Amino acid sequence: MKKDSQELETDVFFLLDSGFTREQIASIKKMNINLVNEIINSRRQTIRTKKKKNLIQEVANKNPWKDKPPGPGEARSIGQTTWKPEELGTGHYHDGRTITNKPIDETDRSDRIGEDVELTARLNAQAKLQHVEGELRKLLEDEAVVQALKEKKDWEDVVDGVLELLNNED
Repeated sequence: MKKDSQELETDVFFLLDSGFTREQIASIKKMNINLVNEIINSRRQTIRTKKKKNLIQEVANKNPWKDKPPGPGEARSIGQTTWKPEELGTGHYHDGRTITNKPIDETDRSDRIGEDVELTARLNAQAKLQHVEGELRKLLEDEAVVQALKEKKDWEDVVDGVLELLNNED
């Protein structure tokens, strides 16, 4: 009986794929239209619930370093077992920071403009004060700008004071 039902399903899907309607399939196979619908719907449900396999993801998920790369020592060990010693330029590898072959000049950042405190404060105030109308809005925006500039100056004074303390200790 199982073999007959499998053959019936195979025939139904063959006819469906060939372009026959469900009614035509029921007529050709001399079966109830509800049974044809049930066969087709059960297959569709099976396909929806069946998990699609992705070979690349399955292999990648087995990788022991998928969440965190190996440490420098382990990476070196992998490299030594993978390549011949003459293929590795081990003198160039370091656990810590990069050691340059020539000194790097310090960058002068004094000519950089930086943030526009006034513009930023005004835009933030405008966003917060959308519901306020007229002259009051303008006054509140101006106050926000004055406050932001004062905070920026206070911060610069603190930084200058710390730098002065550090320079005096030398």
